[in-house]
Parts: sequence; structure tokens; C-alpha cells
Amino acid sequence: MNKFYFIRHAQSIANKEDLLEGWLDSPLTENGKEQAQRLSKVIDKDFDVIYCSPSLRTRQTLAILMQNGIQCSQNVIYDDRLKELSLGIFERKNYNNFSVDEKEQLRKVFKGENFTDHGGESLQGLDLRLTPIWQTIFNESLQNNYENTLIVTHNSAMRRLFQKMKIQIKDKDTSNASGYIITYQNDSFTVQSEIGPD
Repeated sequence: MNKFYFIRHAQSIANKEDLLEGWLDSPLTENGKEQAQRLSKVIDKDFDVIYCSPSLRTRQTLAILMQNGIQCSQNVIYDDRLKELSLGIFERKNYNNFSVDEKEQLRKVFKGENFTDHGGESLQGLDLRLTPIWQTIFNESLQNNYENTLIVTHNSAMRRLFQKMKIQIKDKDTSNASGYIITYQNDSFTVQSEIGPD
């Protein structure tokens, strides 16, 4: 059986300020650092391979996990394809301050319309970016008989990957420093459990 641990980064300053972040970066808040420390106490410690988005907030989350006992027998693989959905002109803006037109444009992005007028990615564009890296992660896991694979990424990226695995997650958003353990056995994916700092 192969286990895939999907973790969303801990709270960033943009998260705290209710700003859309996308490809822009902000560091973790003090609360975010504490979230990652608490997560390290409830997550498995030994991983065959670790993949991580190169965004600052994901790198900082992983660094705290590793400072608190998370181990891997090989170097961490940082891959741009695991970054969050690019939100173009909406990044670092608060949705509550959007005009009616801006809200409609953002709705088009998240409803799956192939909309890129905002200068960012569509969900289809995100899928095209994620598919090859997920195929690499999955195939490497099977070929090398990895038991535990850790993937530190972002909310939208994680959700799109779950759709590819035909996994239904109830909540719309995954909380900061939280995620899911997904198992692969008998040609199917299953949510084994949720994981988080609380």
C-alpha cells in the first residue's frame, strides 16, 4: 500500500489578512509557525520522498516540520508545478473589496470556465500544470515501492489533484497546516484520514 500525505502550508501573512495570494508570497505568521510545529507532532516522521511547492510559505512549513523530526532519506524535490493557482490581478487583494465585475471574473475562474482575462491561470491551465508532476509522483511511488510520500502544496492545487484521483472532500477549503492521508491500494485511492495541528 502506498500512502500520500497532502499538506497545505501553514498560515501566511496574506491568509491572516484575508488576501488572495496565488503566486505572490508572504512569510508564515507566528501562528503559522506554531501550526506547523503542532502538525509535526501528529504526522508520521519517516518519508521515502518529499515534494514541495517552492513558494515561501510551503518551504517554511516544510522546514519547520523537518526541524521537528520529519525525515526523508533523499533530498526534498521542489517543483514549480505544485504552486498555487495563479490569480493574476486579484493577488494580494481582499475579495470583500472587489467590484461586482471583479467578483464575476473570479467566479468564472473558480467555476471552471477557461477564463484568463485576469492575467492568471484558469483551472484548466492548473490541471495542465499539475498532471505531469502528479504522474511523476505517483509513478515514482509505485516503481520504488515507496510507503510514505509527503506533498506540501496549496489549497487549490491539492483540490485539483484530488479530483484527478476521483476523491471527494467535503469541505471547500483545507485549513492551514492541514491535509489528508490518501492511500492507494487495489487500483484505487481512498482517504485514510484527515491530519492537522488541532
